[in-house]
Amino acid sequence: MSHDVKATQGVAASSKAEVSALGLVTGLGIWLLLILTTVMTDGYGPVFSAIGDFFGGRPQGLDGAQVFDLSTLLFIVATLTIMLPAVILTGILLLILFGTHTGHSLDKLFKSGKKSLFAVILVVVAIEELATRWLFLGALTYIFDGVVAYYVLFVVSNVLFAYAHIYNFESKSDRQLLRVMPQFVAGMFFAITFTKYGLFAAILLHFAFNMALFAVHKKKSLGQKNLYTLVCSVAMLIIGLVLFDQRLTDVLQWLQPNGGFALSGWNFVDYLLLLFVITGATGVLAELLTFDRYDLDVTTNVGELVLGTLLVPLLYLGMLWVTSLVIPNQIIQILVTGLLVLCIVKPQTPSHCSKMFWMDIPELFVLLCAITALGFWQGALLAVLLGVVNVIQSMGMRSDTKPATKAS
Repeated sequence: MSHDVKATQGVAASSKAEVSALGLVTGLGIWLLLILTTVMTDGYGPVFSAIGDFFGGRPQGLDGAQVFDLSTLLFIVATLTIMLPAVILTGILLLILFGTHTGHSLDKLFKSGKKSLFAVILVVVAIEELATRWLFLGALTYIFDGVVAYYVLFVVSNVLFAYAHIYNFESKSDRQLLRVMPQFVAGMFFAITFTKYGLFAAILLHFAFNMALFAVHKKKSLGQKNLYTLVCSVAMLIIGLVLFDQRLTDVLQWLQPNGGFALSGWNFVDYLLLLFVITGATGVLAELLTFDRYDLDVTTNVGELVLGTLLVPLLYLGMLWVTSLVIPNQIIQILVTGLLVLCIVKPQTPSHCSKMFWMDIPELFVLLCAITALGFWQGALLAVLLGVVNVIQSMGMRSDTKPATKAS
């Protein structure tokens, strides 16, 4: 995971982001990994039960008082495996009926390179969930109670949610109500998740869904730099696995609402080796799934990278302290901190933005938990050491040419 916040704007602005063959490999790979995770954890039962309650007229079966924990994350993963093909097939059907559209607001956002795509999408998702699910299925249910009221509020909120996306189409001739049917289908899954697990779960599902779709918009080709990164990641993974002598299952404590961060019997080296395992594993997956990398241009100063690496622990610790003041649930606290940290980075392509979510968030989650467990000084040292490893990896990602200038 790169901590440098300077992105090459020319790469992001060079061409319109389109679905590529390698991008489809990335998207399909993410979906298959989600399915594998769900099958291995028997995650489909709660999702099918929730869908049955929702469509069976039993919203009271979706217990909104449940705590955000490991079961919530597994529910989100399982839901994604179902909603992704459902939404995509709906979109394909509409393409058959109406043809392709002439322009979309995301095209401009993908091409601009002037804003952090990660931060922009996260803010938009949060606003949408607040304005639809939280307002209609949360706040207004205290005024309009009962099963009938719930479904009326659901239909109204979901129609509004879908209709708001009609203005993403630049041409008025493309702004047909049926074109936003995929958003209506997606909104049903967001509503089920909100009712069962609350606002943050709905936001996380919504954002994860977008990041899965962004993965297919790949711009960069594969080359020797990918091999370099893969070798570095494999080396980290092997070192971590060979030297690590604790139980990996101990970290499940971090996935409990208030399980605490300090792991019994663990020391500084144990946490460091765990990070080698996680960072190596996510690095290998990122290359096998052909995510776009973060390329450094020739003007990137090594001194700036080193300075940034030394300052990163202060950023982590500061954000952890702020989130701990307002968020009691430790899982949400760590996830929010990780998302905020990544909002500082400017993704170079939509595929890179997707990689930040699917690969960098797990690494950040483990790092932030380890920092909290170790305390300020050891936690800061841990972050610096991991940052040094990332700087070494980044040196192999340096572009051989200067950034491309934006076409006139």
